[in-house]
Amino acid sequence: MFTAIDILEKERTLASYESLVGLVVAHFEDEEKLGLSEVHLAMHKGLIDIATTKLGELKAGGVVDDALVGLLQNWLKNHIKVTDQQTYGAK
Repeated sequence: MFTAIDILEKERTLASYESLVGLVVAHFEDEEKLGLSEVHLAMHKGLIDIATTKLGELKAGGVVDDALVGLLQNWLKNHIKVTDQQTYGAK
């Protein structure tokens, strides 16, 4: 996913955004098979809601800007490197 974020940051295209979102959704689907807490599932839903909204905006002519790239970089870094590690380390 981090490679996909790097590609999105460089290319700033709808295709690179869709690719990243697909990877995030697949990651979440795999993770959710592990029986996560409602709080953790809500975090996933929150990012998917943001991603879906942004996808609609991009398809309507919006642009991949610094704010979107930064949001995804920070959210995924914190979720994967902090929240997921705490979740899996606690099991």
